[in-house]
Order: sequence, then C-alpha cells, then structure tokens
Amino acid sequence: MIKKGLVLLLIVLILFSGCTKKDIENNVIENVIKKQLQSIEDKDMKNYLTTIDKTKPEYVAERKSWFRDIVSNNITTLDMEIIEILKSDKNLVEAKIKQEYSFNNKEYSITNSMKYVKRGNNWVDSDLIFKSISSDNFSIYYPKGEKEKAKLALRGAERAYKEVYEKIGLIPEGKTVIKLYEDKERLRQSVKLSFPWKFAGWYEYPESIKCIIYNSKDKYFDVISHELVHKITIKESNNNLPYWFAEGLAVYYTELYNVDIFKMNNTLDINKLEKLNLEKMKDSNLIKSYYTSSGLILNFIANKYGEDKIVELVKKLGEFSYIEGTNIEVDKVSIERFHKVIPKVLGITVKKLNEEWNNYEK
Repeated sequence: MIKKGLVLLLIVLILFSGCTKKDIENNVIENVIKKQLQSIEDKDMKNYLTTIDKTKPEYVAERKSWFRDIVSNNITTLDMEIIEILKSDKNLVEAKIKQEYSFNNKEYSITNSMKYVKRGNNWVDSDLIFKSISSDNFSIYYPKGEKEKAKLALRGAERAYKEVYEKIGLIPEGKTVIKLYEDKERLRQSVKLSFPWKFAGWYEYPESIKCIIYNSKDKYFDVISHELVHKITIKESNNNLPYWFAEGLAVYYTELYNVDIFKMNNTLDINKLEKLNLEKMKDSNLIKSYYTSSGLILNFIANKYGEDKIVELVKKLGEFSYIEGTNIEVDKVSIERFHKVIPKVLGITVKKLNEEWNNYEK
C-alpha cells in the first residue's frame, strides 16, 4: 500500500516537473481568455465580469459597455491569442495579446500589452499595462516610456478643470482617471468594436476619460476639456442627455462659449439630430456637421433664453431616474425626457424651439 502511494506521488511529481514556468503563465492567461470568449458567445455578462479586476471601477464600467456593444452588434468572430509573456511573478502576469475580429466585411487586428493579476484564488484581466502619475484632481494612466507626455496631459487637464468650472460652475465627481493611448485604433477598440470611425477622445459615465497621446499640453487641454464637460453634465443629468445635446454641451462650453451665434449652410436641426446615430456615421462632413450644429443650437438657446437655462436643463433632466448604458443605448429614453423638460425650463415645446432655430437669421 505504501509502495503504491509512493509510485503515484512519483508520477505526479514527474508530470508536474514537466510544466515549465512559461506553461503555467500561458495556462493562467488562456483560462481567463477562454472564459471571456465563452461568456461573450453565451451573452453572459455576469460570468464575463468575473474575469475583470473589480478593484478598478472605471475598467469594470468600460468592459460592460464593450461587452454590450459586441453582443448587440452580433460580433461573433472575436478571438484573442497570447503572443508573448513579458513579465510574471506570484500574483501578476503581463503579456502581449493579439485581438482579432471581423465586422461589416472588414478584418481588424491589434496587439495589446495586457496585465493579469491574482485576486484571491482567481486570475483576472486588469486592463492594459499602464504606469501612472497623479494630482489632487486627476490620475493619468500612460503606456511605458510616455511619462513626459503624461506630464503634459496632467498640465492640460488641470487647466481644463479650472476653465470648465469657470464656465459651468460645476466640478467633476471625485478624482478623474484619464487613460492615454498610443494611437486612435487602440483607443477605438478599447471603446466599442462596432464603431466605424476613429476619434481622439472618449467618455461615457462612469468610465475613465480616454485620449490619444499628444506632444502638446494645449492639444490635451482641447480634448480633455470636451470630455470633462461630458463627465460633469452626464453625471449632473443622471445619464439622461440626448446624444446630440450631450455633444452640443461639450462643443458649446469648449468652443462656442461667449461667441456670437452664427449659422452655417446645411446646419442640422433638432429633428434631424434626434434621428441620426453618430456611432454609425461614416461621412466625415456629416459627422462634423453633427457636432457643430449641436453646439450652435446650444449657443442659440443660451443667447435667446439665457446662459443659466443651459445648466438648468441639465439639472432638470437629472430629476429623472438613472438608466445604465452608453449615450446611444439610452438615447431614445433621453430624447423623450428632454421633450418633457424643455417646456418646463424654456416655456416652449421642442417643436417650437426647432422652428425658432430653423427660422433664425443672423
């Protein structure tokens, strides 16, 4: 009996000794990836979230939005593959992961440097490999080797914080996390795989602000100001801003504040803006018109009805209940609520407001 036990122990030790450190690291990551892909296939967000680092609330929120986008757009070709182990210790493994998928007859592929950490008995996905610097108001997450550009981002962010507060009279909730990305494609794929065009910045409540890397604090100021307005106004409205109105607020407060109102040719009106889906657009001229028209309408409201009415509209929308989701996911309900609020704040209907805008001539 003792001899049989020793033989079994010897076999186990021999088998175990055959597993190299690299094998163990690969198995750790492969198990997380396999669970993530299966959860997406099963449309099981609860199971998917067990693979995400819960100590990072912004990342959890981002992965929820990312997951819903994949499921709602029926992206079934997503695959992930380990390319290289970069670093490992008892509770951490860093690796290069290739992510591939196809959507609307187009193939996409990108390789990210990812961090996996052990929380309790489980290994979880802990976002891209970032380093960080902080101030009282911001935490800047940046890729390795980009500390100087992260310092520029922090300076731009602090200026944005001050100037946005001076215009709106409201400050962001808590310390704002800003993540810097090496390129627009990496940023786009971190947000929504279905998004058809690339962008320089992004924010959805209650996620981090995302921005590509710049060499100028002034460029950071421009992008972060826009996204800070989103963070403040979406929170103040309890996530009840129509998509066009949310973008209009950001354009108005960062580009058109105290600017004489004007009207371009082919300016969109509220009726058209409400029917458009910014996240499905491909025409760059239409995209530009969407943003500019939204900001101009906010500028028109401020000049005709008073600057204070803009923030009052936002706060009045905040009296409605909160609905979890990105701007486009809650847009239909937000538009309905906006139509109820406009008469209470401006004393006219949205239809009448739209007529006034269409009839406006400088």
